[in-house]
Amino acid sequence: MLTLRFTLAGADARQPDQDFAALERVLAAVAEAPGVRSVGAVNYLPVSRDGYALGRFVPAGKDVPKGEELLATVYSATRGYFESLGVPLVRGRAFHREEIAQGAPLALVNETQAKKLWAGTDAVGRRLGWLHDGRQEQLTVVGVTGDIVQPYQIGGLDAWPAAQVFLPYKRLPGKTVSLAVRTGGDPLAAAPAVRERMRAALPGVPIYNLLSMRQVLTQVLWLPRYWSQLFNVFGVLAALLAAIGLFGVVAYSVHQRSREMGIRLAVGARRGELLTLVVAYGLRLAASGLGIGLLLLVAASRLLATLLQGVSPLDPPILAGVGLALTAVAFLASVLPARRLLHLDPVDVLRVE
Repeated sequence: MLTLRFTLAGADARQPDQDFAALERVLAAVAEAPGVRSVGAVNYLPVSRDGYALGRFVPAGKDVPKGEELLATVYSATRGYFESLGVPLVRGRAFHREEIAQGAPLALVNETQAKKLWAGTDAVGRRLGWLHDGRQEQLTVVGVTGDIVQPYQIGGLDAWPAAQVFLPYKRLPGKTVSLAVRTGGDPLAAAPAVRERMRAALPGVPIYNLLSMRQVLTQVLWLPRYWSQLFNVFGVLAALLAAIGLFGVVAYSVHQRSREMGIRLAVGARRGELLTLVVAYGLRLAASGLGIGLLLLVAASRLLATLLQGVSPLDPPILAGVGLALTAVAFLASVLPARRLLHLDPVDVLRVE
């Protein structure tokens, strides 16, 4: 997929009707470019850093206290947009060309929006109130789309609303538009032909951010990926420090029992029994520390949950993995010094300070 952003400038773009006519010419021209399978326009691409539009919505006929309306991302789209972006229609239909041209009071909502407003019922045919320009505008829902997952945005992962509403482009027009072009091969190879067709249809059109969708995602995700990799490094270092500290504490505790082991050996205790005794002691120390750590983690889980996305602070596989790793460290810290001491003569063991 090829993406770009452009401004409807020039003599043909001074009025909303002329804006839309110019945009239609651009879409028709790009659709004829070699290698282009479909093309659509939208006010903002959902996974880019170009910007966003937010709106507040309520089910028509319901009184919702101010500030408790459903916040949703608002997109104004043209024909071909859903096809180009690969967004599935779960129920209902997309906008007709005439509806887009007229700016009909229609809307498509994503599954998250439909579940929040009309849980357990079909959203298609429902009336949706859009709080816009100081009034409530009534829209009819004609379709439900699949969710477009927002990987990262300006407000942070938790701040970005999962609900999405799509309007016919002319219902919420704008001078600056994003184009989504689905190609049959390398999208960047089709870029020169797309640029040429656009400028032939709308001379002097300013074109920028001409990128493949892969490049767009790279731009959007590089910062959270950088932070995640950095935290991974810190996490590994913290785990190593914890393992080294645990090994040192358990090994020192075993060493402190050297005289006890020497006496037990001198009075006839079996080396295997002593080894089991020492290992059990070391594992009890480790289990006590793990138990205290788990209690502290549970107490801090609510705070940690606000810093995580897609995982739980009490994720069982992670807790089990860390617990097993530290238990293995405690086992080695008990076995290694104990085996060294138990293979010595009891008299030598008693001399160990």
